[in-house]
Amino acid sequence: MEARWQAWLIENLLLGVPAEDLGPTLAAEGHSIAEVEEEIAKAQAHPYLQGARKVAERLARREWLLRTLGELAALAPRAGALEPEPFTGAEDFLRDHYACSRPALYRGLVEDWSALEWTPAGLGERFGEREVEVQWGRSQDPLYESRSNTFKRRVPFRELSAAIAAGPSNDVYLTANNGRANAWLAETLLSEVGCEGGLGALDAILDPTALLESTFAWIGPEGVVTPLHHDLTNNLFVQVHGRKRFYLASALQVDALYNHHHVYSSASLSRPDLEACPELDRVRVFEIELGPGDVLFLPVGWWHEVLGLSASISLTFTAFRWPNAFPRHSESER
Repeated sequence: MEARWQAWLIENLLLGVPAEDLGPTLAAEGHSIAEVEEEIAKAQAHPYLQGARKVAERLARREWLLRTLGELAALAPRAGALEPEPFTGAEDFLRDHYACSRPALYRGLVEDWSALEWTPAGLGERFGEREVEVQWGRSQDPLYESRSNTFKRRVPFRELSAAIAAGPSNDVYLTANNGRANAWLAETLLSEVGCEGGLGALDAILDPTALLESTFAWIGPEGVVTPLHHDLTNNLFVQVHGRKRFYLASALQVDALYNHHHVYSSASLSRPDLEACPELDRVRVFEIELGPGDVLFLPVGWWHEVLGLSASISLTFTAFRWPNAFPRHSESER
């Protein structure tokens, strides 16, 4: 039996699929009944599988706990809604949101920022021939986000601005994945983003000494889509120009979110296909629309999908005053 079918067999046995249910699939792929029976017996008797089953059982217990906690969280009277609230300072934010991984929505929190005067066209005029790295050609690949390195391209800022002005598109987008290559842009924007030499209310929760390497720009046209995924850090998302719509789901519901690769999901919360992804039916979705000056706290592990409702400029910050670097599974480094 080919290695790929051996791997498929082992995976399904570890997932608890009855051996008798695996035979028809293998037989349909040209394997004889005798070969299938022999391979299943060999797999079940192998010490590697017996050892792997102990790991699978441990993971199953954790998945049960996550699912149970997710179902309990969904019983809350306001489940499915994320209400705006006033920002009352660092201590309350730490206790009520950061330490307990609970999202927060602050309307108009940075409405006094001078950055709210930015537009893609205005930045294009200012920066002209200065090169920026962007994602370009994304629409040719449905997995454009997980394969973002394939679409990195350096262009004059005026080209990015012209592409945004051309109208709705998901083909071009300057994102956080371009952050390292666009250090000059982050430094320039940070120097004029806030008010009175700081970030206003955000100064209470962000570390000013780490802002430069932990601030990321998002600049794109109407129609850009960031597919469903979760981040590996806590994030503070600030909408500067234009509007975006977020679809959020709790980290506790990961078992229903089709996490097919790394931090990415094969499902969509904005366009759920319940035939292909029936588990989505039990996911509580938080739908939020952000406009200029709005701030959204996204806890680490929370799933989100983002739609650009207009040409927009956004900034994300990860330089919190509290720990925001966590040990990662080796897959997260790939």
